[in-house]
Amino acid sequence: YQTAEELQIAIDAYFKKCDKTVITIQHAHSKGITKVETPTPYTMAGLAYALEIDRRTLINYKNTDEFFPIIMRARDKIEQDNVTKGLAGVYESRINTLNLASNYGYATKTETDISGSLSIEDKLAALRGDKG
Repeated sequence: YQTAEELQIAIDAYFKKCDKTVITIQHAHSKGITKVETPTPYTMAGLAYALEIDRRTLINYKNTDEFFPIIMRARDKIEQDNVTKGLAGVYESRINTLNLASNYGYATKTETDISGSLSIEDKLAALRGDKG
């Protein structure tokens, strides 16, 4: 894309197409299956495809000052859609979890950083089994 305006027009067209294209998903539950119609999910891969560029190229566009705010706004809109519809159960949870982890840095694990202030003498005493 040569200009920010061209890029914005193409991105807007992608979101409009997703909103107009309705898909049917099935939700299994205790009383059978319910079919739900929903707009096509927004994805970074879908946006890249609509823009006819590689997903990596799309991500790299954010490194260009002219395109940065446009790409970040589109990315934020896709993230918000994924989180909202994921929480509402519209999107399949495993795919949505993978998407959010891959594209937005979400994680399903927690990391714990433990630090202490034991002296070397205390550590040696603990290894010897000394009490005190």
